[in-house]
Amino acid sequence: MRAAGPGLQAALLTVANGGSQALLAVAYVIAARTASPDSFGFVASAIGVGMAMIGIVDFGANSFWMRSLASGRMTLSEAARRGFWKTTTAVVLGVLTLLASLVLPLPEEFLAVAPVFLSMTLAQLTQVPLRAAARSDLIALSIGISRVIMCAALLVMLLVGLPSTTALWISLAFAGLLESILYLWLTPKRRRYRLDDYRFINPWHGSAHFGIYSVATSFQSLDVSLVTSFGGAPAGGVYAAVNRWTQPLGLAVTGFTSAAAPFIASAKSFRAGWDVIRRAWWMLGVALAACVIAFALAPLIVPLLLGEAYADSVLVFQIMAIGTIPGLLTQPLAVFGQMRGADRAVGILTAAGIAVRLLATAALAAAFGAAGGALAYALSQAVLVVALGSVFARAVRKEGDQ
Repeated sequence: MRAAGPGLQAALLTVANGGSQALLAVAYVIAARTASPDSFGFVASAIGVGMAMIGIVDFGANSFWMRSLASGRMTLSEAARRGFWKTTTAVVLGVLTLLASLVLPLPEEFLAVAPVFLSMTLAQLTQVPLRAAARSDLIALSIGISRVIMCAALLVMLLVGLPSTTALWISLAFAGLLESILYLWLTPKRRRYRLDDYRFINPWHGSAHFGIYSVATSFQSLDVSLVTSFGGAPAGGVYAAVNRWTQPLGLAVTGFTSAAAPFIASAKSFRAGWDVIRRAWWMLGVALAACVIAFALAPLIVPLLLGEAYADSVLVFQIMAIGTIPGLLTQPLAVFGQMRGADRAVGILTAAGIAVRLLATAALAAAFGAAGGALAYALSQAVLVVALGSVFARAVRKEGDQ
């Protein structure tokens, strides 16, 4: 299958991610409507913990390998060897987590942590060769297929009488496994991992600064747990019901960033890479318009989809929609900075900004409940865009001086 151009790849990935997030939002809405806020808050917290664990185990390795493969600094054989030992570590941690959820006095919803963690870890690992090969079109196809089947599986489980919260995490874990299979199948043979050496190797060698960024961003998934812990389970449910709704707002920028990253990494200079992908910059305007529309329609959309029990979620969603506007630039600034060698500064500043967000989430949730979690998100995005903008400008200026 012939590769699409950078602009088309970005558009395809945006559509796929948009559809994926829409289907994921539908799954969350179904679970929220048929479960109590307490139960939904617990399962959303468990899924958030599983997502946070992905970043801890990955520690930036996937992004580092992608940059190294795209720039020719790493072979597929070395990447496969690193991937094998990272996967082994993930399996051991997953088993220990599952045992802990069975032995410790935790809500039964926390059984979701290990399956979600392992399946999504595998999906991200098998995606790396396609990302390095700049085949975001094939990634988009895999995401679209896996999410449609995920929703179908969710509906089947609900029809046979499985609790909605249980069906939610099982369908998510299943989607991750299916996505992995599709990536392996669609990756061209010459681009596939070549595991011909099982000797131990440190999977994270060289990825320290990518790791700081990865762990920090993954820890953002703990926001639901913090709102639940400091604001109470009802506040956690109100917050969790809409906090993922902001992800689709930035999908155009996410698609643009993901598709452009390998071109930026393999280019001789940032300016040369930018010449290849600059036609897709219009996606930022699409994302900005989506944020404004979401803010205006929140009083209509939230009650319609969630019901009156989640009336307080309207304000939460509106605050997060506004907070997403500066957040539209944080991801491309961070990723493009990393691709051009500024990964140390990006990692440190991102970690500091997210640490502030989590502390603010705890403090503001205790004072204002679910709305406090939304305020913490908006404030942290405003701070991060300024900090990362300065790093990005410095990296590009440094290239120009050389």
